[in-house]
Amino acid sequence: MTEPGSTDSFGERLRNLRQSRGLSQEQLARLLDVSFVTVNRWESGRTNISAKAAAALAELEAGGAAGGAVGAVSDADVVFVALEQVRYPRTLGSALASRLQVHDKQGTPLTQSLKAALAAGAKKLLLLDGAERIADQVAELAGELLDAVPELRIVVTSRVVLGVPGGVCWTVPPLDCPSVAAGAADIAGSDAVQLFIARASERLPDFRAADVAPHAIAELCRRLDGLPLAIELIAGWVGTLSIKEILQQRAVLLDSEPATRAGRRLADVLQVSYDLLTAEQQRRLAMLSVFAGSFRMADAQAILGVDAPTAIATVRTLVDSSWLIVARGGDQNVFSLLQTIATFTATQLDKSEDGPAARRRHALHFAGLAAESEQALAGPDAAGWAARLEAAVADLDLTMHWADSHGDTDLGLNVSSALWRWRLFSGRLAVGRGRPAGHVGGDQ
Repeated sequence: MTEPGSTDSFGERLRNLRQSRGLSQEQLARLLDVSFVTVNRWESGRTNISAKAAAALAELEAGGAAGGAVGAVSDADVVFVALEQVRYPRTLGSALASRLQVHDKQGTPLTQSLKAALAAGAKKLLLLDGAERIADQVAELAGELLDAVPELRIVVTSRVVLGVPGGVCWTVPPLDCPSVAAGAADIAGSDAVQLFIARASERLPDFRAADVAPHAIAELCRRLDGLPLAIELIAGWVGTLSIKEILQQRAVLLDSEPATRAGRRLADVLQVSYDLLTAEQQRRLAMLSVFAGSFRMADAQAILGVDAPTAIATVRTLVDSSWLIVARGGDQNVFSLLQTIATFTATQLDKSEDGPAARRRHALHFAGLAAESEQALAGPDAAGWAARLEAAVADLDLTMHWADSHGDTDLGLNVSSALWRWRLFSGRLAVGRGRPAGHVGGDQ
């Protein structure tokens, strides 16, 4: 047994095991119920291995339990199928049959042969990776197999929710990023920062985090929304630019990143997900990029110009397909787009004919919110309205900019004057005084 502190030996064993099973670091991390950054640190010898991790490796090598992620299912019982290699929906069954070594039988439907093999064999966990392109077919096949083999378990990774009856959906959030106030130790322990350092070291072997201000790396990870792919791609520029230069040029660098052999440009990945939406869903997603901050369902309805049921259905689809993030509140949930995604969708809006109308609806909607707040702040729900306006600061500012750029002085002045009570309530009177009479734009 390897000693827990022997990182080189452990890393080599783990890498050999993973490669022998045909797994990526991300896939192995899912089986072990850890972050793939942790697997990367183990393999590279940058993290001391705990006794528990060493024991998990020994069990994997022996064909025992694969961590806690799969319950009582052992590693020898797992079948992994990379669905990105399934080019056509009708070949899904064939791909699974190939991995299960199930052969076609004349006169017997392939699905029936799969059910029989799964019912009789040892394979009790199917791991289907990347189901979004053929989500309907995966959902249908998964439902049939689960009905026929109750003891079977299926884990599916997908950018869209499959909606299989009885299925449980776990949302994978972006990597944890250090806060602005984080100290050096917290920054060094962040998964996002660790990923950046790991990929930067691969690109530039003599790269050392100690040579770079930790807060600069933390800021870069925050501006990339903790998205693993964005962090991996941007880290590839350390051999060319300094961290400060990368910070200043990150949007241009991500957009100009040459496609790898796997076509993993960030824009390409987002485009693939965008193409999974219908044309109308694409239009509505692009229109929601007009928000400068988070928004409520009523806000979305106003911008989309649709009735409440349509707005609710649209937002649900975009949440289920990972375009929108939900922050759950007591009375109302709020939604937002990661900045990286908002930049992409805003570009789509600029390409369409919907941009001017959507931005005008946005300005009128928040102008109406400002007008309504003037009297509401004198009522019993003053605290609630103050919180509502506080959350809408960026969008109110954007409304003032829109009024200024479109020469709508009346709208700008109406918004500014309607907010006097809130500015008094929140101590922002200096902001209102700072706007010249002939200029209604914001202070950004």
